[in-house]
Amino acid sequence: MAETARKLTQTVVTRLADVQEFDLAGNRMYGLATPSRGASQVEVWLTRVQPEAQTPVHSHNGEEVVVVLRGRGEARRIGKETITFEAPCSLVLPPHELHQLANTGRDLLEGIACLPAGSRIFDEHGVEMVLPWRV
Repeated sequence: MAETARKLTQTVVTRLADVQEFDLAGNRMYGLATPSRGASQVEVWLTRVQPEAQTPVHSHNGEEVVVVLRGRGEARRIGKETITFEAPCSLVLPPHELHQLANTGRDLLEGIACLPAGSRIFDEHGVEMVLPWRV
């Protein structure tokens, strides 16, 4: 890590009811643990993907881990294979790889995404994405 992380001096509890919901093309996104909520090393998001919806194609400059709590889907590794998954399971997505997560089931796909705090996320054209739930 290039800079020294802030030292956490207290335990922070965030209730889902207190977190703003954001819509991203049929995905409901919630920033559960973000820098503004006291996280300095890891960000944690809740994502709820509606049936037949998918995330935009994107990449991260750091590893992304998704714990799938509910539903089934595909991890589409652009230019590589597509991997099917069903809850309960976890996905480890390598850095710098274009990917998309799609809900292929009839029910909600729900997961917890974890990635390095402050990491950068890019769309399929290499443009950095500004995601409001990261605040």
